[in-house]
Amino acid sequence: MGFFSSPPPAPPAPEAAALPFLEGFIAFSIIVWAFEFYLDVRQRRQLGIKEVPGRLQGVISAAEFEAARQYSIDKLSFKMLEDSVGTFKTIGG
Repeated sequence: MGFFSSPPPAPPAPEAAALPFLEGFIAFSIIVWAFEFYLDVRQRRQLGIKEVPGRLQGVISAAEFEAARQYSIDKLSFKMLEDSVGTFKTIGG
């Protein structure tokens, strides 16, 4: 009989051969979000300093600096919220 005498080997079970792509995607998304969130928190802490830095004294007035600082805080706060909602919406949906 020779070549056709035995049945072909069974393919591996799909569960055993599948790589955890979904779990990897979720883990990577959370790690990236957490790192960016950490950097944003550090940036907000720096934006809490109210005095004009030495390099900017004489270049920008205190009122302009305060307006720019408040704008940056608001913009960063919205970004943090938007990133958080977007990441968890992607993971959950």
